[in-house]
Amino acid sequence: MQKIKSVLIYGATGMVGPATARVFQEAGFQVFGTTRDLDSAKSKALAETGVEMRFASFDDPDAIEAAMEGIDGVFLVTPSSLGYDDARCAKAVFDAAEAKGVKQIVYLSYLSADPDVGYEKVPKQQTEAYIRERVKTPWTIIRSVDLMENFHTRWREAVLTIGIGDPRDEDFLRQFIACKDIGGFAARALLDPDQWTNRAINIVGDEMTNPELADIFSRVMGRPVPYTKITWEDWASDYNIPPPVLEAWKWYNESRLEADLATLRRDYPDLQTMEEFMREHNWDKM
Repeated sequence: MQKIKSVLIYGATGMVGPATARVFQEAGFQVFGTTRDLDSAKSKALAETGVEMRFASFDDPDAIEAAMEGIDGVFLVTPSSLGYDDARCAKAVFDAAEAKGVKQIVYLSYLSADPDVGYEKVPKQQTEAYIRERVKTPWTIIRSVDLMENFHTRWREAVLTIGIGDPRDEDFLRQFIACKDIGGFAARALLDPDQWTNRAINIVGDEMTNPELADIFSRVMGRPVPYTKITWEDWASDYNIPPPVLEAWKWYNESRLEADLATLRRDYPDLQTMEEFMREHNWDKM
């Protein structure tokens, strides 16, 4: 396969996109990103870093195809909103990629979408089945666990005010990965497509129980951060957890599905730990 030089990130302005863009630039790619609003603050911020932003919407097939002009590789992050049909969004991108002669697509999935051991109600399972059965463009699937960056958004205020409140079993291993490490795996696939073509990998950067997570926050922040086991009902109410997400996490708690951290750390020793992530993002000053 010819060397991939230009990469387009679908979902460039989301949580994963900006960190991935930086990794891609460091890897030597010419980086492009899609957005539904070229004038948004996030789009402009990415453009200032050297990412060429292009308009595209999952509801506009012509725009999706136009955004791929001159593109060798694609990193596809579909919308996280429950209102989107994941398989429909992905199909639109894969169809356009085939039409434009894209050499490789990396699709970001979830651990629970693993077709062998995953949760059958996860929409991304349908997307993965479509990729395997119908897609002709060379592909790679990266299945992520929970993002460390969620502590910047969904969990931040709770950690700072009341600590770790969670309904899962105390010995349940919570698995996390930093967005930049997701970008690292995507970059590996695009830099060496012959080794990563039509391959799926479950990725994780660190894991710990809730009491251990509270200890990490306490150590980094220099003050006690308590852990409290709460009910599933209180968790859903206090943190506005949608019912499908709640059911998925109940399934995780019961199935104990985990990515293989030991093997990943052996093969990729630079994966960021939760404590390293927190210190890098100044939780020690909060």
